[in-house]
Amino acid sequence: MVLWIVFAVLALLTLALVCRPLLASGEPAVGGSDEVVYAAQLEEIETDRANGTIGEEEAKAARTEVARRLLRAHREAGEAAAIGRRRWVVAAILVVLIPAVTVAGYLTLGMPGYGDRPLAERQQTSGTDVAELLSQAEARLAAHPEEGEGWAAIAPMYLRLTRFADAAEAYRRAIDLLGEDARLLTGRGQALMFAGGGTVPDEAVALFERASALEPEAVAPRVFLAVADRQRGDLGAAAKRWASLLESSDGTENWLPLARSEIAALQQTDAAAGGTAAAALAAQPGAGPRIPAAQQGGPNPSSSAAAAIAALPAEQRAAQIEGMVEGLAARLEADGGSVDEWVRLVRSYRVLGRDEDAAAARTKALAALDETDRAAFTQAVGPATDGR
Repeated sequence: MVLWIVFAVLALLTLALVCRPLLASGEPAVGGSDEVVYAAQLEEIETDRANGTIGEEEAKAARTEVARRLLRAHREAGEAAAIGRRRWVVAAILVVLIPAVTVAGYLTLGMPGYGDRPLAERQQTSGTDVAELLSQAEARLAAHPEEGEGWAAIAPMYLRLTRFADAAEAYRRAIDLLGEDARLLTGRGQALMFAGGGTVPDEAVALFERASALEPEAVAPRVFLAVADRQRGDLGAAAKRWASLLESSDGTENWLPLARSEIAALQQTDAAAGGTAAAALAAQPGAGPRIPAAQQGGPNPSSSAAAAIAALPAEQRAAQIEGMVEGLAARLEADGGSVDEWVRLVRSYRVLGRDEDAAAARTKALAALDETDRAAFTQAVGPATDGR
């Protein structure tokens, strides 16, 4: 009841605001007062003619002019009265129409008895909404594969959902249709890197280089090129890239966690090789403290990709990590890999609490590795009797 009272008050206020200009009195109507004036003028004309002040012809002309004005006054008075009547009719229609349309619309679209939706429920629904939007976009692109903007829009969605292969393909189509763009080239390079479990493949390196050539000030391709340089053993080039990036840093960039991880790995590898390529990086702002080799556990390609997403929200970060682990697992099962890669997969599963997957990965590794590598692998991950 209170709700409808509020609606009624609002409707009355609205009607008052709408109808007030229609019912407000405008200019005074031309009518009775003008007729009195013109009648007085006619009397004055007759008096002036009788006194000889004006001649007969002048009196006749004056009477004609006054008569003309009197007729016009009558006509304007009639029009004003008609306008006034029409305003009242319009106001009456609005008084009926506005409440009727408002109530009908609210009863059709509104939900006065519907409770509020909790935040958690709305957040849960948002994932479904994204899936529905993605499905609609996929359907449209299936019907119109020539729409480059559609591929450019759907590619980042695939990337956030850890569908790295789909993201790479969507970026490729967008590049083919729209031409090379630094953002699209970098996106495809990231998708290929994440699909490989964090290792930057040669194709991704080429993409990052082209993106950096198009936009020399773009940070993302320079960051991933620095990662690629370190992974390929070009420590001098990696150190130079990180130094350039850190010089322009204000200390708030979301790529700094990746920079610290990469610089620590770079320093460790450089020190082990007896070089000094990374020594100057320790003093760079934002580089963070040097991490001893004992705490690093050796260079780890997947740590680059994991650090790259450290600034993401928790849910997206977890999804990215899960996707990277699955990508590494798929690559090792299809093509095999080194002892370090198998150890990283088993440890990743354990960190994620997926003990059964860790045990299955351990079994696959023992079957895929030779005798020497099996011994190193077993020493690194522990015996099967540890329950994992």
